[in-house]
Amino acid sequence: MQVSEKAAKEWHAKNGTIQINHMVTVKNTLSKSNPDTVREIFRLLKESKSRAPASTGLDMTPIGLEKMRREHRRNAAAPGAGA
Repeated sequence: MQVSEKAAKEWHAKNGTIQINHMVTVKNTLSKSNPDTVREIFRLLKESKSRAPASTGLDMTPIGLEKMRREHRRNAAAPGAGA
């Protein structure tokens, strides 16, 4: 197990969530003017995730608003949040 995987698992065990390091967002104007483009971006992200090496048990790349919302709320409540 790589050091980063070990650290992620330890942090998850302590805080019950994963750290969000990066997000992909689109402007509301783009989603309204080019919804097919936004759907294609989302499809490509999901496809990319499916081609990644097997998970170590934690979903370190949550995709979708609801999964990200859950992680964000957990992170905000984690000890030391905002520090």
